[in-house]
Amino acid sequence: MRGRIEKWYPIVIASIGTILGYSLANNIKLSSSSQNIFSAATNLSAIAIGFLGAAMAILLSIGNSKSVKALKQTGAYVRLINYFDSAIKTSFCLAVLSFLGLLIDTATVNVLQKIFILAWIFYLILSGAMVYRVIDVFSDILRTTKD
Repeated sequence: MRGRIEKWYPIVIASIGTILGYSLANNIKLSSSSQNIFSAATNLSAIAIGFLGAAMAILLSIGNSKSVKALKQTGAYVRLINYFDSAIKTSFCLAVLSFLGLLIDTATVNVLQKIFILAWIFYLILSGAMVYRVIDVFSDILRTTKD
């Protein structure tokens, strides 16, 4: 049961957040300060990608340690690598969407902008939840394994 919740909660949380965003979509108006938010999200996503990539590389490089061998025997190693992979890809999508957000004309408001904002909200929440999941699972593994 915990495995299913662990696997799906980022998507559920992002979907709920997007639905809440949709209910507020009539009030969403982009301003010139929106560019600062998109810029910050682009930077934060790039930092997350770098952090996750470095952590994943370290995990892959210590493949012969007792802890990693124990993880491989239980199947947790593949699950953790998949979570790393998903978090990196989602953070990359957020970085691309945030960069595209910098190109939006804030003087006009139309349906495509609202759809874009909802997609951006979805990926913002999804990326955060997936990064949290990696950190949570990795911390659990570090607490329970002994070298």
